[in-house]
Amino acid sequence: MTGPFRVGVDIGGTFTDLLAMDERSGRTFVLKQPSTTSPVEAVVDGIRELDVRHGIDGPQIGYFAHGTTIGVNTLLQRSGARVGVLTTRGFRDVLELRRLRLPSAQDFFTPRPRSLVPRRLVREIDERMLANGQVYRPIRREDVLVAVEDLLTQQVEAVAVCFLHAYRNAEHEHAARRWIEERWPSLYVCTSAQVWPQQREYERFLISVMNAHIGRRMRDYLGSLEGALADLGVGCRVFSTKSNGGVMTASRAAERPVETLLSGPASGVIGSAYLGQLIGEPRLVTLDIGGTSADMAVIDGEVGHSTENTVGEIPRLAMARRRSCLSRCRT
Repeated sequence: MTGPFRVGVDIGGTFTDLLAMDERSGRTFVLKQPSTTSPVEAVVDGIRELDVRHGIDGPQIGYFAHGTTIGVNTLLQRSGARVGVLTTRGFRDVLELRRLRLPSAQDFFTPRPRSLVPRRLVREIDERMLANGQVYRPIRREDVLVAVEDLLTQQVEAVAVCFLHAYRNAEHEHAARRWIEERWPSLYVCTSAQVWPQQREYERFLISVMNAHIGRRMRDYLGSLEGALADLGVGCRVFSTKSNGGVMTASRAAERPVETLLSGPASGVIGSAYLGQLIGEPRLVTLDIGGTSADMAVIDGEVGHSTENTVGEIPRLAMARRRSCLSRCRT
């Protein structure tokens, strides 16, 4: 083998798929590896198997990108961290009220989707930022620390800081995060301005909570993956695919893992669209059935774009991404 090689990895609940391409010749090598309880172990085993079968070892890899269902499966199964929320006084019920949209507005017995964070784990902070970014009521350090200490007695494992109008001025959110991390360095903390600094309070709060729910697991996984790849001699940067079909560095993905939720499905749709162009079939229906979830997309000429979707019971996932009528359900 001459190399360098571009390696793409798709980590699923049942199988881990690897594809290596020689950048000079364009020749490709495909490997399907059973997934293990440790996704990192499955990737390491796959790269070692590439070396055994095709003579492709770590130092020959010049580009590494991967997609994983860890984040979305954690969200679907609600198996992530127990999240507590800090919010502006008077806005404790934003996550419960949502957009007041029920699955069937005419049915009085329609079950309401369960919030990732129950109301009892939301604490109000006496601070206020105006819509123009001016401070109306300053935030106090003691209020933040007392609220978090109270949440920790409820076995909270992560904290999402979601203050009103933080998209305009994130000063209070940044201060709250700094104080929390100084007092509890091991606690996972994220802010809404860090994750999705845009208008629409419910969507911003929801995405922040989702990020906190899957954050620690994704951060630990990505950190372990980078270390394991370095031990194999992989010297290139490690990339993770995003829900919009692009890529981000593993360190960036560890900070904003919510952006990787639909990375696998989005990548599959883009790949299918490319194959459709090669065979002259621009209108396609794709179906990817995995061990935990099933993904289906309708492609009409090109991959479409959307800023809203649902994942399981989580409504209105307002993260910009390529979708092309992509839907995901738990199997």
